[in-house]
Amino acid sequence: MSAMPSMAAESKLLLRQQSSERGNFGSMPELEDKPSTPLCILDCSKPQPPPTAKAYPQIRPRSNSSARDASASCAKFKRSLKEKAATLLCCQAQTEDHPNRSWDGRSRVLSDFSVGKQLGEGASAQVYEGLDTEFGVRVALKLVGLTTKKAPGAALMTPAGARASAAAAFANEKNALEAVSSPHVLGLLSSSVNENHKGRRASLLVLERCPNGELYNVMEKLGALDELVARTYALQLWRGLAACHEQLVYHRDIKPENLLLAEDWSLRVADFGLASVGRHGLVTRTCGTSGYMAPEVFKPRGGHDPARADVWAATVVTFILAMGSPPITSACRKCWFYEQILNNKWDLFWKAHENFGPRLSDDFKAFIQRGLNPVMLARPSTDSMLADPLFELPSMTSAELSGFMEHAMSTKDEDFLDSSYEEEEEKA
Repeated sequence: MSAMPSMAAESKLLLRQQSSERGNFGSMPELEDKPSTPLCILDCSKPQPPPTAKAYPQIRPRSNSSARDASASCAKFKRSLKEKAATLLCCQAQTEDHPNRSWDGRSRVLSDFSVGKQLGEGASAQVYEGLDTEFGVRVALKLVGLTTKKAPGAALMTPAGARASAAAAFANEKNALEAVSSPHVLGLLSSSVNENHKGRRASLLVLERCPNGELYNVMEKLGALDELVARTYALQLWRGLAACHEQLVYHRDIKPENLLLAEDWSLRVADFGLASVGRHGLVTRTCGTSGYMAPEVFKPRGGHDPARADVWAATVVTFILAMGSPPITSACRKCWFYEQILNNKWDLFWKAHENFGPRLSDDFKAFIQRGLNPVMLARPSTDSMLADPLFELPSMTSAELSGFMEHAMSTKDEDFLDSSYEEEEEKA
């Protein structure tokens, strides 16, 4: 059992691994695919024993903050109706008031916006809240090319490599979002290049604002969702992904951190910086987040189908929605769960998971088993997964989902407050 502490340490990193990509960024980097070294960091030489409760990967908060800190973080989800802005509806209303000045009719530049607080940061971009000073539209401003030494992966890049990576990410995301129109894909409102932010150059993406944050944060707080709620979010995810694949847009980094929740709590597929756009056939570059990467992605020789890799990653997310934990630590033989998938021992796979999580319906299990097919060519397409009997079952309406999530998140806030109060009472 000496291997178990190692597995526990590795599994804790699964849901917050940094997206990464290997390859040579030359001219026109978004159109190149060059072979690279696989990103699997696990030692696959020894199989793992069945997991124990102590070693089982669970979704846990990323920090050891106090109950009061957790309460303050959760309180961000409580916003009054006056503070919320439905971006697209606001655009339409303002356009009607100013028929000669259409917000959507011309490109917006950074000087058109009041830049608010920072929402997030990656290896090649920073995201801020934004308010259009002319029309009053609230948006998200993604400045691609702004990096800091604190950003994950930034310290590993040369200045030239960082610029090439930022250029590729901007082109990928802009081209992908311009190609896809879906209620479950993040909306691109405008874009521009050669912007200046505090004396630094960057390219600008003006994006639909999603005030309820990442799906990851919700899963941290709520854990496993009721199967009806999980099925509703899964349906939205697969519809958004199918719309992308229809336009030859392959995301290549599907994970809860890249799935955002709009004002009405509906899901948006976001962050297309690693996407493959407008190409048929196999790709050889290894990219993504290891816990969500299909087994063939770790083997760049011969290439892999990015569409089928997206199916694997989306199935992992669907599993997390219903179980509250990932199905595997990595698509590697060292992972005991993946070994059961390879050997078609699904009874052992489900028995082990159900020792630590809810028991799923047969329809949900069958859906997961279809998507986690280790044979790339035998794995279904997104359209085939959408036609699965699972999605013939009822799902929640927009109003029902919004009401449920508002109540669930506010109840969770109260739980944090109650536990903090009890602790203070005991100390007193």
